[in-house]
Amino acid sequence: MGCVDRYRANIHQQDCLNEPSLPLTLNPLLHLRPPLQGAHNVIGRTSNVKMSVLVAGLGPKFVMKLTLQNTGTVPVVNSRLLFSFDDEMYCMGYTNSSNATQCILVPMLIPGPKLTFEAEVLNIDPLGRAGRILVLMQGDGSSAVPILSASVLMPTSEMFDAN
Repeated sequence: MGCVDRYRANIHQQDCLNEPSLPLTLNPLLHLRPPLQGAHNVIGRTSNVKMSVLVAGLGPKFVMKLTLQNTGTVPVVNSRLLFSFDDEMYCMGYTNSSNATQCILVPMLIPGPKLTFEAEVLNIDPLGRAGRILVLMQGDGSSAVPILSASVLMPTSEMFDAN
């Protein structure tokens, strides 16, 4: 299923849930809809790590500034930030710096202070369309479940000119 088909299916699903003449069997879905919509932003196992993401730039070059804070009492060690995205729409980095990687190592996140990391994102879509980038914070390898996850809606970009 292509992106356009998924978009149309999503719009159709939203329209169906807004219909007042739904059968009684779908009424429980209406009560679940608001909590489910808010739940896709940040997920993960129970942890005391907070993440905020700020996207700077007009495009096609963006800088994603990620701020992490451990609000618990135990340090988080040997974790990493991973980025997942549509590789036909984005690529990581536009310079030869350490900000051009899909994996950022976070050696230790002690309780209290905030750590800020930057990641370079280049929109390579010829139409400059907006998409989502999934940011995962993976632990030291003892669990496949991420510590934290955030879905970042990127802004639309200026038209990409290859010349």
